[in-house]
Parts: sequence; C-alpha cells; structure tokens
Amino acid sequence: MGREFDHCSVSRCEIIEFDGGVVNLPDKKARSGRVYMMSDYYDEAGELVKKGENFIKFYERLVRFIKKLAPRREVKAGGYTFKIYVSDGVFELYRGGEIVKFY
Repeated sequence: MGREFDHCSVSRCEIIEFDGGVVNLPDKKARSGRVYMMSDYYDEAGELVKKGENFIKFYERLVRFIKKLAPRREVKAGGYTFKIYVSDGVFELYRGGEIVKFY
C-alpha cells in the first residue's frame, strides 16, 4: 500500500508463537493449540547462535504453566488412544460426548 514494513525473523528474533485451540461444538471437534519458539539459529557465516538464556528460561516457564492448565490426558478417537494436553473444560466436553474428535 505504498508503505514499507519491517519484519521479524522468527528464527533470529526472540519470538514465541502461540496459536490457541479451537472448539467447534456443532461438528463435535477440537483443534489443538501450539506454543513454539526456536532456541538457536545459524547466522550468515553458518555458525550456530543460541538465543538469550533469559528468553529460553521464560519460554520453559511458560510451557510448564500451560501444562498445568492443560495436563496430559488419554482420549480415544477412531479406535485409537492418544495422550494429549487438554484443559479441564475441553476434557469435560469430551467426557460428556460433546467432542468426539481432536485434530
């Protein structure tokens, strides 16, 4: 639109990606969320560069917190048993038959 925008490289910047899960009750499906970061990358010279220690520790604390909110539980779908991280509310929907598929 006639303006230039700066951009951040996920691999080089201290960025944590987060995509929250989605519950679709009419279809009885729940899509999992994701939290992700890259702890190191290769620079222009091909050298491995590790991101800041405080950033990595923050990410690890964040992941532990999320796992407390959404502990790992067994769910069955399509004849298979899976262990996934799922919150209490979504797990109750699954146990009540309101969710039958996780993707």
